[in-house]
Parts: sequence; C-alpha cells; structure tokens
Amino acid sequence: MTVNVSANRLIAMLDVLGLSKRINSSEGLVNTFKDYVEIIAHSRSEICREIPSGEPNNSPLDPAFEIFESVEFVFDNIVLVSKSLELVDVCRFICGVSNIMQYFAIQEMPLRGATALGDYLHGGNGSVFLSTAFKRLSAAEASQDWSGCFLLPEAENLVKSTLRTTVTLEPNQSFPLIQFNVPLKTGTVDALCINWVFGMSSQHLQELMVFMSCDASKYENTFRFVQAIGELPIRRFHLPSEFLPAVYATASHIGPGTSFRFWNADLQPERFGCTHFVFNSNKVESGQPFIGYDVEEELSKRMKARHWK
Repeated sequence: MTVNVSANRLIAMLDVLGLSKRINSSEGLVNTFKDYVEIIAHSRSEICREIPSGEPNNSPLDPAFEIFESVEFVFDNIVLVSKSLELVDVCRFICGVSNIMQYFAIQEMPLRGATALGDYLHGGNGSVFLSTAFKRLSAAEASQDWSGCFLLPEAENLVKSTLRTTVTLEPNQSFPLIQFNVPLKTGTVDALCINWVFGMSSQHLQELMVFMSCDASKYENTFRFVQAIGELPIRRFHLPSEFLPAVYATASHIGPGTSFRFWNADLQPERFGCTHFVFNSNKVESGQPFIGYDVEEELSKRMKARHWK
C-alpha cells in the first residue's frame, strides 16, 4: 500500500451541525442523501478549485487549480488540507475554508470546526487518512457552541507570521479572518476565526438563523458573530454602467491575491453584466479602479476615456 505523507499542513476539520437529526426517518435519510451528494459534488467541482478567467465551470479538473491538497467528506465531517505553508497556499486555504463554510450555510447545513497545524497521511486511493492533529481538532470542534471555525494557537501563529501582519489592526467585513471571542460550551476563548459571513445575502442569513433557532445557544452565539461582522467597516466602489445589474464592488486583499464581490443597489450579492473586468490598484483613491468590457476594443476606449495609463 502506498502511504503519502504531507508534513506540516494546515488542517481544518468541520462538522455539519444537525445532520443526524435530518436522517431520523426513511424519508429524511433519502432526502438528506440526495441533497448532501449534490452539495459535495458542487463543493468539489467549483468551490475547492479556482476557475481561471475564461475557463468553463464544467472543464476537466486540473490539479494546478485545486485549492486544497486533500478534501475528505466522511458522514457529517469535512477535512480540508492545505497544499503547503507557502504564502499563496495559506491564503488559498483560508479563503477556501471560508467559501466552503459559506456555501454550506446557504444550504442550511451550518458548519462548526477548527484549524490546526499537523502532519497528514493518506492512502493512494483516499480511503484511509490520518493526522497528528485529528485528536486536537475533534476536541476543539466539540467544545464550541455556535457555527464557526477558529484557528488553534499554532495555526493562528503560523497564519499571522505568514501574512506578516497581526490581521487585527484594521479589521473589515471583507477580510476572511477576524479576531473573536469564540463561544465554548464552557466559557470563551479569544482566537482568530474564519469569516464565512461576508458575501451572504440578507435572505440567506435570515434563512440560516431561522434554521438554527431550534438551538437557542447556538443561535444566539452565531447571531452575535454575524452582527460583529456586519458592524465592521467596509469600502465599496461604485461601478461604471457596464457592470449593471451590479452597482457596487468590494475588494478583499489577503497575501498576494485579491478577491472581488459584486452587489446590487440594495447591497445584495449580484452578478456583473460585462464579460471581463480589470482592477487598477493605482485608481483606488480616485474611487474608480474598475473597468468592465466584452471585447478588447471596449477596454481600450474606456481606458482612454477614463484617463487610465
């Protein structure tokens, strides 16, 4: 048997809250199975990999675009493993965990878990996998009383060191990490947490909170986290007309990368109306760092008209 050893990896273990309650009848088992299969398939094909500009979502998977080294779904547990501890892979891992948590929250399958640093071993066929961090991750996950994910001390120190920032000096809504008092079943712990809230529509957040209302403490603690994210500052850029129906954009910077989200006039997530866009960081202070276009000729004309060099 081939054993693949991945030393020094960021490892997240996430638990789907309330999944066991969905399958306490034959009908619930079948319906949950169908939903879960679709959610996992979507997660693997679109959330756990980066889609380069111009590449169709149904194109063959290329390992170069995989965000995680390993993604495992076992009953109501999800295990995500970083490719390395290099800056780009740490950033991709953090954003990937955030996106997975947000997608499951939208599907009313909120996640709870923790991230640690450890070695990861798996068989060639992916049927067996173990980690030095699993015991600590399992204990940390079970100790919490909300939907959320925090970094254990060694992972927090590694991430802060890799990003070369305390990430707490100027927190904002769009940053994928936030320092927060994590609600435990007994007490709290101050830790760096994954921000899975930013980018969700108000409708999806309301639906999630209604779903969680059957557990008063988890509901209240999760609601406090959602409120805390919403109270943070955020900078929105007003978009040119070619982006309609999107009216605003936000830019989130982590490490070497920048991710963008687009919003309608009511500040709800929206698709932008052009095929391509460019972002010029030198135009941020002017408030007009975006140009959208469908063909290269439009880009050239708009750059000239808007005095881009």
